[in-house]
Amino acid sequence: MKGKWHYIVIVAFFAYWNVNSLFWLGTSIFGIVLLTGLYSNRVSSLFLFVCTLSFVFFSYYAPAIATNKPVIAGDVIKGIVVSTVKESHHSFLFTIKEKVSNEHVIVYVPKPTQRRGMFQHGAQCTVKGTYEKPTRARNPGNFDYRQYLKKEGISYVMRVQNDDDIVCTGQSRVASILTVREWIMASLEAKLTVDSFAWVNALIFGEDENVSDDIILTFRQWGLSHLLAISGLHVGLITYTTYLFFTRFCLVSKESTSIILIIFLPFYAILAGADPPVLRATIMTVTFLFGNLMNKKWLTSDIVSFAAIVMILSDKYAPYSLSFQFSFLVTFTLLLSKTLFLKSPFWNVLNISFICYFAVIPLQLNVFYFLQPLSLFANLLIVPYFSFFVIPATLLSVLLALFPLHPISEALLSIHHFMITEVALPVLQQVDFTWVIGQISPVSMIFYYCTFVTFMRNWEREKRRSTFLFGVVIVLILIIEALQPYFDRHGYVTMLDVGQGDTIVIELPYRKSVMLIDTANTTPSEQPYGTGEQVIQPFLWSRGIQKVDHVIITHFDEDHVGSLPFILRQFKVENVYTHPTVPEQWEKVLMNVNHEKVKANMDLVVEDIRFEILHPNDDESYEENDRSVVISALLGGQTFLLTGDIGFTVEEELMERYPSLTVDVLKVAHHGSKYSTSEKWIKQVNPKVALISVGRGNRYGHPSEEVLARLKNAGVEVFRTDENGAIMYKFTEKEGTFYPFYP
Repeated sequence: MKGKWHYIVIVAFFAYWNVNSLFWLGTSIFGIVLLTGLYSNRVSSLFLFVCTLSFVFFSYYAPAIATNKPVIAGDVIKGIVVSTVKESHHSFLFTIKEKVSNEHVIVYVPKPTQRRGMFQHGAQCTVKGTYEKPTRARNPGNFDYRQYLKKEGISYVMRVQNDDDIVCTGQSRVASILTVREWIMASLEAKLTVDSFAWVNALIFGEDENVSDDIILTFRQWGLSHLLAISGLHVGLITYTTYLFFTRFCLVSKESTSIILIIFLPFYAILAGADPPVLRATIMTVTFLFGNLMNKKWLTSDIVSFAAIVMILSDKYAPYSLSFQFSFLVTFTLLLSKTLFLKSPFWNVLNISFICYFAVIPLQLNVFYFLQPLSLFANLLIVPYFSFFVIPATLLSVLLALFPLHPISEALLSIHHFMITEVALPVLQQVDFTWVIGQISPVSMIFYYCTFVTFMRNWEREKRRSTFLFGVVIVLILIIEALQPYFDRHGYVTMLDVGQGDTIVIELPYRKSVMLIDTANTTPSEQPYGTGEQVIQPFLWSRGIQKVDHVIITHFDEDHVGSLPFILRQFKVENVYTHPTVPEQWEKVLMNVNHEKVKANMDLVVEDIRFEILHPNDDESYEENDRSVVISALLGGQTFLLTGDIGFTVEEELMERYPSLTVDVLKVAHHGSKYSTSEKWIKQVNPKVALISVGRGNRYGHPSEEVLARLKNAGVEVFRTDENGAIMYKFTEKEGTFYPFYP
């Protein structure tokens, strides 16, 4: 098995794939590989037997993340704390392994609390609280917290109401190390400025919550997020400097130094947060040092494989972690391409950046939906800067700050902060070549990696022509993925769940045009983040949308227009349409965009589809809700009526002005307010389907029970974003079907 242990890791990967929804694909690929090995006679029967046995084992070992686990009985749990204690703005949170069921539950304890000292790793706790399911994604392309926790083996959270409801005693040995970690962090926070501590906290302890959002977003957009996390590079630098210090300055033997490192590195891994890249590098380094002590020369690929297997066996959910996937994918790719790194240092750095960039593209598209082609060159400049200056300087700063030399630490970190905020960020933010592709399909991902492996093999063999051709194929795969919507004969209407607000996205067939009707609030009261950033943009990017042809703002209430400035910054917007009475503050926002004011009897014709403006008229005495732009359009053989926030008065006017107005799909006005959608209005427009955009548990009581009763009595099928999440309508020229995100 020497030199072949990485095949066991690959087998484990297919087994995990086999368990989660793609049974036929994982089994089929493994079967093909197995039969190929048998008939080629290039591998031994023993090796194939070990691979088959491993596949069967990991197929039973791998947990299915889609499984709905039952709630633990009662409102009291007893168990052991198995995680570090984290702190948010409003609470402390940690994970408990329940004593009877062995299920993992996240416990939230509100601030302030007198019992913080009880919450230690390994503590035995009795907790009384309320069970909740974690929040789930309510729109396509949005972050799914429930699914994220399932990938960590957690299906439920428990919220504690009072201090008396939780009692913990004892702690593990790991808790002592974590206590040292907290003491060091507190000491550094007291001595360093906010900006300097933010960098130390991120690069030494793996906590990036103090780094500014501006830096995090820019680094993410440029594919530099890995620089804000602790990686194997930290372990390598610490190992190297410690080894030199003891062997050169302290004259300690190499064997004794290796033993010191074998003991010390696991402690450092815990201090650094024990993320997968750190654990991988720690296990690899300890294994390598142990091999040297035993006079064993193990192949690096086998050491990496051993690290992966150890991590999987110690945590069966580890392969679901993105950092695990990124870390091992990049490491294996570089190891299997080591013959390419025999040139000058410059070409070695260039090759490493190139290989790492292309190795993770499918994973990046599955999570972030976009690529930054220029990030290859940004990494060439910024990665060496972090590797040879920032990380060593940060490590040195921590040592100096723990002694009366923290002004030197502050000076080093201030120089770095200046270089990032005043030099790097302005350049990166001005140069934007983001390529939004959308989520890549599983078939394309397989095809991509097969092509990538062939590309790498030809590159190693210096077959330049074949290497170039397969490189072209890799780019073509990405281009085809990006162009797929332009060959889709279907159009889509999506009412996004944006909380208590409105946003409707209309995509015409063959992606001939993209229209956005309203842009929701800036931050819904029930969600602690920006709607544009966390809801609208991820949805559009997951669909491969980077350009919005038309934005219609029905009126200027915050819950319909709040995220417009964000949309104008992040997307190329061709046209914006509003009612004629535009508030002064919004006139300024719309100064640099093609802005047209619309009113009744005007039409917006988009690729042969007529969007008829029915309201407002020339009367300027309306309140803002009643100024809403009302639109009628025929999509997929069904007439849609989009009504903004109009009330009874405007409904009466529309019935008088358009006595023959009937529709198939009615967007219920004002989130289902009892002051809209009268019985007379429903009877005249006679909709078959009603769509209500409304926030869960909103303080206004929307949708009104009266409105729901009127719709029910009229036999109208109702879809609500608070119950169904996003509501999607997929249509062709003559027909369409509704697909609620949650049936």
